[in-house]
Amino acid sequence: RRAPSDAFLLPELARLDVVDTTPIFCDGGRCLAGKDGVSYYIDNHHLSVEGARIVTRKILPLLGVSAETAGNG
Repeated sequence: RRAPSDAFLLPELARLDVVDTTPIFCDGGRCLAGKDGVSYYIDNHHLSVEGARIVTRKILPLLGVSAETAGNG
């Protein structure tokens, strides 16, 4: 059962696109929490700054923006 606040958001949620980040951090059934001493997460659910940079570089082209244009190069 959804909470009443969820019902309020449902029309807005229909306009959202969801980006699956699994392919960014996982390959062949193995998912990395970090690499070369750099963590991609600060806890179980939140990306670190470096993890966010990696995801941003993958998402920006979907929005038609280059990483360099966005200052994320």
